[in-house]
Amino acid sequence: MSKPCARKVACVAALALACAWGAAATHNLGGDHSDSSDVGAPCNDCPDGFYKVEPCTTAVATCDQCTPECADDEVEIRACGHIDDADCLPHAGDGDRQCVPKWGAKHASCQDNAVWITADDLEAMTNFNCADCGALVPYINQALAEGEMLCPLRIAAFIAHVRHGTDNFRVFVNEQNLIAGAIHMTEANWRLACEQIPELKDAFDREFPNCSKRPDVCACGTERAARIVGSPEFAFRIGVWWFVEGAEQVLGAPCGDLRLDADEGLGGSLFYTTRESPGVGFQKTTTCIAGFGEDEGRQQRAEYYETARKAYPCANPDDLLAAAPRRAGAVGLTVVAAAAAAAAAKEAA
Repeated sequence: MSKPCARKVACVAALALACAWGAAATHNLGGDHSDSSDVGAPCNDCPDGFYKVEPCTTAVATCDQCTPECADDEVEIRACGHIDDADCLPHAGDGDRQCVPKWGAKHASCQDNAVWITADDLEAMTNFNCADCGALVPYINQALAEGEMLCPLRIAAFIAHVRHGTDNFRVFVNEQNLIAGAIHMTEANWRLACEQIPELKDAFDREFPNCSKRPDVCACGTERAARIVGSPEFAFRIGVWWFVEGAEQVLGAPCGDLRLDADEGLGGSLFYTTRESPGVGFQKTTTCIAGFGEDEGRQQRAEYYETARKAYPCANPDDLLAAAPRRAGAVGLTVVAAAAAAAAAKEAA
């Protein structure tokens, strides 16, 4: 494996720390890593199905077993043994592959850049104001993966809106007015979402077995129903639903698939709030979440978006981001050359 940090003294400490972490970290996708050993392979390589735990200090590499291959209906978004460092260059990592379901063609670019959010990522994206980040991250990742949104621009847009609406991931339901969800929605909207999210509808079915409104179970309940919608299991799915199809169904044109708007980066003027001039990019997603009119939180949303974007220093800015290969399996000359050019330019300056 290449040692990109050998070129820069500043990277040596980071490389050592990352490699030590790779050997000791708790793995997030399962797999038995108890059989680590010095496998009799050349120092620069490990056998198939194994990864290098730490930099070589002898003629034999210290290797550990990778987790299983992704399923046929999944795509690998991080290879075994790979982690990106701050310079977007590969170094030793852990053995856990990361996989997501295969997405549609129009979201292929997002899939090429897909990356799981960690608790540390969420802390950084919320400027260390997140309530219970570690407990929420699995639900956020699940919802974003299901909605084909698990790539930097879409993640940043989603996190910014959720952070604004929930007071830094603290308030997911207001029982007095029945507002609920990670992206706060009125009762009428989350009941519509209930009809279209099978798992949520099943939860209502279980919770309200004697509801007089059956078989329309999504019409059942009030405060209890709002609490279901505001639970971690469903709050983020509701928010993703709004991005994918909810905004288009409720508001109509020009609000459509907000994922494609998120792909444009921060976007247009802060003051485009009408149906005729909704803005572009993240600003348009704000218009299609807050509705067509004045939004006192628009500036805060934009600031939260810019903070969230900083969690992805390896990504290109705004609409160019979607074209920047970042998937672990695709890390190669394109990313390495770009990082090297950036480093050279910085040193030259």
